[in-house]
Amino acid sequence: ILGYLFSLLDWQRISELEPKVYFALLGAALMVVVCLFVGGVRWAHLMKIQTQRRFSIITAFRGYLLGGFFNVFLPGAIGGDLFRIKFACDKTEISAKLSGALVITERFFGLASVGLIFALGLSFTIETFVPAFGDEYFPIACVLAVFGLGAVKFWIARKLSISYLNYLYLLLVTMVAQLGDIYISYLLAIQLGLEVSFVEFMVVIPLVFIATVLPISLGGLGVREGTLAGLLAVVGVPLSDGVLLAFLIYVSKTLAAGFGAYEAMIF
Repeated sequence: ILGYLFSLLDWQRISELEPKVYFALLGAALMVVVCLFVGGVRWAHLMKIQTQRRFSIITAFRGYLLGGFFNVFLPGAIGGDLFRIKFACDKTEISAKLSGALVITERFFGLASVGLIFALGLSFTIETFVPAFGDEYFPIACVLAVFGLGAVKFWIARKLSISYLNYLYLLLVTMVAQLGDIYISYLLAIQLGLEVSFVEFMVVIPLVFIATVLPISLGGLGVREGTLAGLLAVVGVPLSDGVLLAFLIYVSKTLAAGFGAYEAMIF
């Protein structure tokens, strides 16, 4: 996959990238770190209401930096979750079963959030994406988004005790983090001169996220780039530009993962 994607890149354009693109790349890496911090807010709150153990936002943030570091090297985009589970066990002395249930719950909130963001983005871009995906798939996508919310609440209710108020809070925090992640892609696209709106990215990035969760490649490399380039082609972005944007996104996440190197060394 990677070999094919590299063959699509316009190397001459890459050599002529303006300095502002590299500054934007650094800014994107910092924004990734901010999104990890927001994830830490969610994790710390979930730990607080479920365990009553001391697990501060800063501690949770450190755990997210650790997970982000290992996500670069492990299959899928959630390989670092195993290290977060162990990190929480060490810091709070809770069981691995409970720690794992909390991390999995976070991921379910993530799936519910991307479903909502996808449905919202699709509602504003019907004329662009519905003809490409097929008219019959639009109501299916909306039903799946609503069903996803119900399924998440059902699964959580079976495993944990979370009030509707806390459920709403955790869902909103998750959406803030994921909208920040979408904005990173939008920011880099602007610097590359790509004409893709933010709401179009609200449709594209959730699908990319779901694709990279699958443990197909290390850090989702190749899967992310191919999925993103293919979806952006629907809105008129050349494949070479879509692949270039995807690689820039990967580089921004890799740079952000460097902040977790220290946590990995002392883990």
